[in-house]
Amino acid sequence: MTRVARSPEDISTVKANILDAAKDILYREGFAQFSMRKLAAVLGMTAANIYNYFENKDEIYLGIQTAGFALLIQRYEAVEQAGGSTADVLARMVRAYIEFGLENRDYYEVMLGGNTPKYHDYIGTPLESTAFFEKQTALSVLQSATRIIANATGCPQEQAKNHAINTWVVLHGVVSLHNNRIFAEMDVNTQDIVARITADIFSPLVSKLTPGL
Repeated sequence: MTRVARSPEDISTVKANILDAAKDILYREGFAQFSMRKLAAVLGMTAANIYNYFENKDEIYLGIQTAGFALLIQRYEAVEQAGGSTADVLARMVRAYIEFGLENRDYYEVMLGGNTPKYHDYIGTPLESTAFFEKQTALSVLQSATRIIANATGCPQEQAKNHAINTWVVLHGVVSLHNNRIFAEMDVNTQDIVARITADIFSPLVSKLTPGL
């Protein structure tokens, strides 16, 4: 019996389901414990069938990372489009990052948590171009944050980039401590801690970059 070819829409749906299931495994068990066989068991598919859609677990991992960073970029684009005062724009940028990390713990862990492969690990391999695309997508987040700060404050591009990096370091700490339940050990109201730290981040940034406000 001749097998009916899947439509592009069907293929996209299957690939999305594979990535979603893989994201859950990577979040719960980490990259080292992730395998195509384990993924196949969760999906009710054979590992051989998954290979019809992805070369290996690394391509799946890179696809999840790329999708996650693309979602974060969308939040930053919404901040840029909304406009407003310097304080409002920077506050929304900070909240956009924290809310993304808190609302998408699985994506965040795959993107920025644990000892996972990076672009340089794929140089010279068949997945180098895929990894490079993922890296460029990730760097677009920094570029977007830099642009937001530069446009909101009028500071030079390089200075804006440095502030974007410094702010990201703090925000990553906030999200990681929250998602690892460290804040919960310190205070029962985790959201209050996050709100206080958010204010501490963007208020000094506004006063430093825009004296007189």
